[in-house]
Amino acid sequence: PLPKRIIKALGDVFVPILPAIVASGLMMGLVEALGKAIPAFAGSDWYGILDLFANTAFTFLPVLIAISAARVFGGNLFLGAVIGMIMIHPNLINAWSVAGMEASEIPVWHILGLPIRQVGYQGHVIPVVIAVWLLSVIEKKLHKIVPEVLDLFVTPLVSVFVTGYLTLAIIGPVFVWAENAILGAIQWLLTLPLGIGSLIMGALYAPTVVTGIHQMY
Repeated sequence: PLPKRIIKALGDVFVPILPAIVASGLMMGLVEALGKAIPAFAGSDWYGILDLFANTAFTFLPVLIAISAARVFGGNLFLGAVIGMIMIHPNLINAWSVAGMEASEIPVWHILGLPIRQVGYQGHVIPVVIAVWLLSVIEKKLHKIVPEVLDLFVTPLVSVFVTGYLTLAIIGPVFVWAENAILGAIQWLLTLPLGIGSLIMGALYAPTVVTGIHQMY
Protein backbone atom coordinates (compact mmCIF):
# COMPACT_ATOMS: atom_id res chain seq x y z
CA PRO A 1 0.00 0.00 0.00
CA LEU A 2 1.15 3.54 -0.78
CA PRO A 3 1.02 4.87 2.82
CA LYS A 4 3.28 2.06 4.04
CA ARG A 5 5.70 2.66 1.15
CA ILE A 6 5.83 6.37 1.99
CA ILE A 7 6.44 5.70 5.67
CA LYS A 8 9.15 3.14 4.89
CA ALA A 9 10.84 5.58 2.50
CA LEU A 10 10.88 8.29 5.16
CA GLY A 11 12.38 5.88 7.67
CA ASP A 12 15.02 4.82 5.14
CA VAL A 13 15.91 8.48 4.54
CA PHE A 14 16.34 9.45 8.17
CA VAL A 15 17.92 6.39 9.77
CA PRO A 16 21.33 6.79 8.04
CA ILE A 17 21.72 10.43 9.14
CA LEU A 18 20.85 9.71 12.78
CA PRO A 19 24.51 9.45 13.92
CA ALA A 20 25.21 12.97 12.63
CA ILE A 21 22.10 14.37 14.30
CA VAL A 22 22.74 12.54 17.58
CA ALA A 23 26.39 13.60 17.72
CA SER A 24 25.54 17.23 17.00
CA GLY A 25 22.61 17.25 19.42
CA LEU A 26 24.62 15.79 22.29
CA MET A 27 27.53 18.13 21.67
CA MET A 28 25.18 21.11 21.48
CA GLY A 29 23.63 20.16 24.82
CA LEU A 30 27.00 19.72 26.49
CA VAL A 31 28.37 22.99 25.12
CA GLU A 32 25.29 24.93 26.20
CA ALA A 33 25.34 23.32 29.65
CA LEU A 34 29.00 24.17 30.16
CA GLY A 35 28.40 27.71 28.95
CA LYS A 36 25.62 28.17 31.53
CA ALA A 37 27.57 26.53 34.35
CA ILE A 38 30.88 28.27 33.64
CA PRO A 39 30.31 31.83 32.34
CA ALA A 40 34.00 32.24 31.47
CA PHE A 41 33.80 29.22 29.19
CA ALA A 42 30.94 30.80 27.21
CA GLY A 43 33.26 33.53 25.98
CA SER A 44 36.26 31.32 25.28
CA ASP A 45 37.73 30.11 22.00
CA TRP A 46 36.88 26.54 23.03
CA TYR A 47 33.21 27.46 23.26
CA GLY A 48 33.33 29.06 19.81
CA ILE A 49 34.86 26.07 18.03
CA LEU A 50 32.77 23.47 19.87
CA ASP A 51 29.60 25.42 19.12
CA LEU A 52 30.59 25.43 15.45
CA PHE A 53 31.09 21.65 15.53
CA ALA A 54 27.75 21.17 17.32
CA ASN A 55 25.49 23.17 15.01
CA THR A 56 27.01 22.22 11.64
CA ALA A 57 24.77 19.17 11.08
CA PHE A 58 21.67 21.24 11.84
CA THR A 59 22.81 24.20 9.75
CA PHE A 60 23.28 21.96 6.71
CA LEU A 61 20.56 19.42 7.57
CA PRO A 62 18.77 19.82 4.21
CA VAL A 63 21.96 18.73 2.43
CA LEU A 64 22.28 15.60 4.58
CA ILE A 65 18.60 14.78 4.02
CA ALA A 66 18.93 15.41 0.28
CA ILE A 67 21.88 13.03 -0.09
CA SER A 68 20.14 10.31 1.91
CA ALA A 69 16.88 10.81 -0.02
CA ALA A 70 18.69 10.59 -3.38
CA ARG A 71 20.15 7.24 -2.28
CA VAL A 72 16.72 5.95 -1.27
CA PHE A 73 14.95 7.15 -4.42
CA GLY A 74 17.68 6.02 -6.80
CA GLY A 75 18.85 9.46 -7.90
CA ASN A 76 22.37 10.81 -8.29
CA LEU A 77 23.70 11.61 -4.80
CA PHE A 78 25.55 14.69 -5.98
CA LEU A 79 22.56 16.12 -7.81
CA GLY A 80 20.55 15.50 -4.65
CA ALA A 81 23.18 17.41 -2.68
CA VAL A 82 22.91 20.31 -5.14
CA ILE A 83 19.14 20.53 -4.52
CA GLY A 84 19.77 20.56 -0.77
CA MET A 85 22.35 23.32 -1.22
CA ILE A 86 20.00 25.37 -3.39
CA MET A 87 17.44 25.28 -0.59
CA ILE A 88 19.88 26.81 1.93
CA HIS A 89 21.91 28.95 -0.46
CA PRO A 90 23.29 32.08 1.27
CA ASN A 91 21.65 34.29 -1.40
CA LEU A 92 18.31 33.27 0.15
CA ILE A 93 17.20 34.80 3.43
CA ASN A 94 17.88 32.40 6.30
CA ALA A 95 14.63 30.74 7.36
CA TRP A 96 15.34 31.55 11.02
CA SER A 97 15.50 35.28 10.19
CA VAL A 98 12.14 35.43 8.40
CA ALA A 99 10.09 35.31 11.62
CA GLY A 100 11.28 38.81 12.52
CA MET A 101 10.50 40.30 9.11
CA GLU A 102 7.37 41.80 7.60
CA ALA A 103 6.00 40.09 4.50
CA SER A 104 6.66 43.24 2.47
CA GLU A 105 10.36 43.10 3.42
CA ILE A 106 10.93 39.68 1.83
CA PRO A 107 12.20 40.04 -1.76
CA VAL A 108 10.33 38.10 -4.44
CA TRP A 109 11.36 36.82 -7.87
CA HIS A 110 8.69 36.66 -10.57
CA ILE A 111 9.67 33.84 -12.93
CA LEU A 112 7.48 32.04 -15.48
CA GLY A 113 4.39 33.60 -13.96
CA LEU A 114 5.03 32.42 -10.40
CA PRO A 115 6.22 34.48 -7.41
CA ILE A 116 9.22 32.97 -5.62
CA ARG A 117 10.00 34.27 -2.14
CA GLN A 118 13.74 34.46 -1.62
CA VAL A 119 13.66 32.46 1.61
CA GLY A 120 15.81 29.46 2.53
CA TYR A 121 14.68 26.17 4.03
CA GLN A 122 17.00 25.79 7.01
CA GLY A 123 15.56 23.32 9.50
CA HIS A 124 12.89 21.99 7.13
CA VAL A 125 12.49 18.31 6.34
CA ILE A 126 9.46 17.42 4.20
CA PRO A 127 10.16 19.88 1.34
CA VAL A 128 13.68 18.48 0.91
CA VAL A 129 12.49 14.88 0.70
CA ILE A 130 9.75 15.74 -1.82
CA ALA A 131 12.16 17.84 -3.92
CA VAL A 132 14.74 15.06 -4.15
CA TRP A 133 12.04 12.51 -4.97
CA LEU A 134 11.00 14.74 -7.88
CA LEU A 135 14.63 15.13 -8.95
CA SER A 136 15.06 11.35 -8.99
CA VAL A 137 11.90 10.84 -11.08
CA ILE A 138 12.96 13.45 -13.63
CA GLU A 139 16.53 12.16 -13.78
CA LYS A 140 15.48 8.55 -14.38
CA LYS A 141 13.04 9.52 -17.12
CA LEU A 142 15.66 11.65 -18.86
CA HIS A 143 18.20 8.80 -18.74
CA LYS A 144 15.71 6.75 -20.78
CA ILE A 145 14.89 9.33 -23.46
CA VAL A 146 18.06 11.43 -23.86
CA PRO A 147 20.63 10.01 -26.32
CA GLU A 148 23.65 8.57 -24.53
CA VAL A 149 26.02 11.04 -26.19
CA LEU A 150 24.07 13.96 -24.65
CA ASP A 151 23.00 12.30 -21.40
CA LEU A 152 25.95 13.51 -19.34
CA PHE A 153 25.18 17.13 -20.16
CA VAL A 154 21.43 17.32 -20.69
CA THR A 155 20.16 15.14 -17.85
CA PRO A 156 21.90 16.88 -14.92
CA LEU A 157 21.18 20.34 -16.34
CA VAL A 158 17.47 19.78 -16.92
CA SER A 159 17.01 17.78 -13.70
CA VAL A 160 18.51 20.47 -11.48
CA PHE A 161 16.86 23.38 -13.32
CA VAL A 162 13.35 21.92 -13.33
CA THR A 163 13.58 20.58 -9.77
CA GLY A 164 15.14 23.75 -8.41
CA TYR A 165 12.48 25.96 -9.99
CA LEU A 166 9.54 23.80 -8.90
CA THR A 167 11.02 23.46 -5.40
CA LEU A 168 11.35 27.19 -4.77
CA ALA A 169 8.13 28.10 -6.57
CA ILE A 170 5.72 25.35 -5.47
CA ILE A 171 7.05 22.40 -3.46
CA GLY A 172 8.81 24.44 -0.79
CA PRO A 173 5.97 26.83 0.07
CA VAL A 174 3.26 24.13 -0.03
CA PHE A 175 5.07 21.59 2.09
CA VAL A 176 6.43 24.15 4.54
CA TRP A 177 2.79 25.02 5.19
CA ALA A 178 1.98 21.31 5.62
CA GLU A 179 4.99 20.79 7.87
CA ASN A 180 4.04 23.73 10.08
CA ALA A 181 0.46 22.46 10.23
CA ILE A 182 1.65 19.05 11.45
CA LEU A 183 3.93 20.60 14.06
CA GLY A 184 1.12 22.89 15.17
CA ALA A 185 -1.23 19.94 15.54
CA ILE A 186 1.31 18.06 17.65
CA GLN A 187 1.91 21.09 19.86
CA TRP A 188 -1.85 21.50 20.26
CA LEU A 189 -2.23 17.83 21.21
CA LEU A 190 0.37 18.19 23.93
CA THR A 191 -1.54 21.10 25.49
CA LEU A 192 -4.76 19.10 25.95
CA PRO A 193 -5.75 18.69 29.63
CA LEU A 194 -5.43 15.54 31.73
CA GLY A 195 -2.58 14.25 29.56
CA ILE A 196 -4.97 13.35 26.73
CA GLY A 197 -2.58 14.66 24.09
CA SER A 198 0.34 12.72 25.50
CA LEU A 199 -1.86 9.62 25.59
CA ILE A 200 -2.67 10.05 21.88
CA MET A 201 0.99 10.58 21.00
CA GLY A 202 1.91 7.51 23.02
CA ALA A 203 -0.70 5.44 21.20
CA LEU A 204 0.68 6.59 17.84
CA TYR A 205 4.27 5.86 18.82
CA ALA A 206 4.06 2.06 18.66
CA PRO A 207 2.90 1.93 15.00
CA THR A 208 5.63 4.39 14.04
CA VAL A 209 8.25 2.16 15.69
CA VAL A 210 7.07 -0.77 13.60
CA THR A 211 7.54 1.23 10.42
CA GLY A 212 10.79 2.87 11.49
CA ILE A 213 9.46 6.41 11.14
CA HIS A 214 9.89 6.96 14.91
CA GLN A 215 13.54 7.66 14.12
CA MET A 216 12.47 11.12 12.90
CA TYR A 217 11.27 12.10 16.38
